[in-house]
Amino acid sequence: MLNVPELFAATARRSPCRPFLVELTGSGREVITYGQAWRRVSALMTVLTGHGVRPGTRVVVVLPNQAELVHLWLAVLALGATLVPLDPRLTEAELRALVRHADPVLLVRPPGRALRTDRPVLHSGQDWGEATPVPSRVDTASPAVVLYTSGSTGRPKGCLLPHSSFVAPAAHMADRLRLTEDDVLLHVLPLHHMAGLSFLTTAVTAGASVALVPRFSGTRFWAQAEASGATVFRHLGEMLAVLCARPRADAERNHRLRLAYGAGATPAVAGEFTSRFGVPTVEGYGMSETNTVFCGTPEDSRPGTLGDPLPHIRFRLVDAGGEVRGRGVGELQVGRNPALFGGYLGAPELTAAAFDDGWYRTGDLVARGADGALRFVRRITDSIRRRGENIDPAEIEQVAESFPGVRRAAAVGVPAEVGGVDIMLYLEPVPGESVSTAAVLTLCIERLATFKLPRYLELVDRLPLTATQKIDKVALRRSSAARFGAVAR
Repeated sequence: MLNVPELFAATARRSPCRPFLVELTGSGREVITYGQAWRRVSALMTVLTGHGVRPGTRVVVVLPNQAELVHLWLAVLALGATLVPLDPRLTEAELRALVRHADPVLLVRPPGRALRTDRPVLHSGQDWGEATPVPSRVDTASPAVVLYTSGSTGRPKGCLLPHSSFVAPAAHMADRLRLTEDDVLLHVLPLHHMAGLSFLTTAVTAGASVALVPRFSGTRFWAQAEASGATVFRHLGEMLAVLCARPRADAERNHRLRLAYGAGATPAVAGEFTSRFGVPTVEGYGMSETNTVFCGTPEDSRPGTLGDPLPHIRFRLVDAGGEVRGRGVGELQVGRNPALFGGYLGAPELTAAAFDDGWYRTGDLVARGADGALRFVRRITDSIRRRGENIDPAEIEQVAESFPGVRRAAAVGVPAEVGGVDIMLYLEPVPGESVSTAAVLTLCIERLATFKLPRYLELVDRLPLTATQKIDKVALRRSSAARFGAVAR
């Protein structure tokens, strides 16, 4: 098995003049071929070496989706080092905490992004020059990327992902989606996510082109699809709902899209998307720790189901009593395989707790019906899945409870107006104290990234408690579902 840079280099040698990245900007579009990209990666390797990047070190990058982030990813990995891409939407305090935890030898950020740190800093957007360095020979089991994901502990959870996490599923995914070098993949998912990096690796395997945009925009989506000539789109279910909710326009039919692949769309939304825009959908399932586990095919598209396991995947469903179930509902557990993460950075106890007798515990309840099809049921833990992000409610609650007069706080997911999930924050004041929800929200805005901000805040006399005097999230979710008309997760 090739490592990630070797996989890219093989495609660059085979098709040096084929378009790799298509960047859409306000002034037009820039096309970077596979050959040009590899030359830029080589130049970056020399620069990074001069800044102390060696095998086994880590490099933190705080950049939005752009070609330079792709080149940095390949250059860091080619040197045997590990990339730590962080979400540029995070506040400075959130970023500083993750930088301390990642312990990098170098931090790469835009010139205008303020971030106080004692680590060496390299500004993006420079002319890196030319060079022909010799890449390190990197084993596919070596760490390639650390992706931070929210859990239910309030601690940073950095998934250590080897090269094989990205390479092992790539050819299988290219086959499932019927990708060829003539395809153009519209890339709207962030490259600090597994879904974003995995989609990129799959494109490289097929020799396809990638139309890279900074972020998903329902307003600009169809214009971007037309301008890039995109044929395949990687989505989150909420994105399909957003596009279906927009007013009809001529641009929505001026495209070449033949397929939308992703997860989280309800059968109703997927059906409406296909009917309105003429684009079939294919469902899949994966996590930061696992990459893609299940995926359907264009010929067998069953909205609402998760598809079939990739060839390297073993899985099982385990009920609350610890019994493995062939049918019914149980926690999805994934067996060890080349794509599975190598543990959480600096947290052996969290790593151990994530496994059940060698099987990775996803924390997701999945149902297998009599037809053998798999369907997602809900998360087991308190984690809120919002706009593709796993959000630890404890982060929001800790900020709210630091506000004077707030005794306790509880954040739960509630259905959003156009699909997906919003956040409801319940606040229990100290008896006799007066609390302003607007002031609490202002504090949240100061300390939390935008995707973690509650949409709704409500004062309650007393939060419901369990028999062990913990906040009863089940009761809160039940009452919230009754108010908003659906079950949130």
